[in-house]
Amino acid sequence: MPNRITRYLPFLALLAVLAWARPAAAQFGGIRGQAIDAHGKPLVGATVVFHQSEMNTIRKVKTDKKGDFADYGLPLGTYSVELVSPEGKSLFTVNHVSVGPGTPARVNFNLQKLAKQNIQHLTPQQLAAYKKALAHNLKVKAYNAKVQQLNQLLKQNAVYAKAGQWPQAIQTLQQAIAMDQTHALIYANLGNDYTSAGDALLEAKQSDQAKADYAQAATAYQKAISLLSAKPKPPNDAIAAYYINLGNAEAHQGLSQQAMASFAKGIQLDPAQAKIAYLNEAVIFFNSGQSDAAAAAAAKAISVDPNNPKAWYIKGMALMNKVSIDPKTNMPTAVPGTRAAFKKVLQLAPDSAYAQQAKINLQMLSTKQQTSYSH
Repeated sequence: MPNRITRYLPFLALLAVLAWARPAAAQFGGIRGQAIDAHGKPLVGATVVFHQSEMNTIRKVKTDKKGDFADYGLPLGTYSVELVSPEGKSLFTVNHVSVGPGTPARVNFNLQKLAKQNIQHLTPQQLAAYKKALAHNLKVKAYNAKVQQLNQLLKQNAVYAKAGQWPQAIQTLQQAIAMDQTHALIYANLGNDYTSAGDALLEAKQSDQAKADYAQAATAYQKAISLLSAKPKPPNDAIAAYYINLGNAEAHQGLSQQAMASFAKGIQLDPAQAKIAYLNEAVIFFNSGQSDAAAAAAAKAISVDPNNPKAWYIKGMALMNKVSIDPKTNMPTAVPGTRAAFKKVLQLAPDSAYAQQAKINLQMLSTKQQTSYSH
């Protein structure tokens, strides 16, 4: 989210309300006051600089949540008092502030009053610039308030997502989108949540509702891609990741051609993500019963990451669907590459769950199958 934008008000004069000191024996005095911004609110976190020219003494204090400031340990003398914004911009300086023993001198900075008092002295050009600056400040203030709300919703969303409460997680992001439709990250997170909700429904055997959630995920990813691609210097790695996630959502809907096109686009934008794209493609096609597409995707995953046991396993399992039984010998006949895939799994990950199933499949491929049963 954007950082807070520097705010300042041009063409303003200075205001000093001075209180004369009472006689006392102390060798130190003080200055206190309050800073009010151009909207009549306390100016919080501003710096007030006290500079005594005679001894070249400089001291600084911060304004508190009420805009108040004070320093009661100033050597006696004459000071200039400068107000500096929280962003580091010099706003006003009040000169010739006398600090003596006794009652502290008072210096108030009221930017709102100063603006009103000095509008009548501005040229038409200065007045136009002042109004433009004031409108900009109001716009920035409203935008910053909205950003704060969006960040709060994103935090809330993260809590729901961590707990696997997908309907609630989705609802918080929908609230955020109702407020602002310009942030790719919000749409991408919404796509992630809809995908996770679809996964949960798929595990619960609610495939129709799962497809609906995957469709919503695809729509969210497409919006994220559109927003990010419109930037002057779009981050290709992030857009590539969105395309891969879009391909996942499309594949879950059985949209094989669209999914492969999305995976291909992601790889084109960021070839480093080919491992993820092809493996995801293979997993989704295999889980949806599309064996040929799964075997092809696994082969592509192996071409860019030959030491990935999961890719070899998916290839072998997809090819197992093509095993036939020789009617004369009752021996299994596997298509080329089936046994090699399982042997590679055993070589790369001999202690994995993939290896256990690979051993079972290799044994089955070497065992005569019973094709008839007697009672």
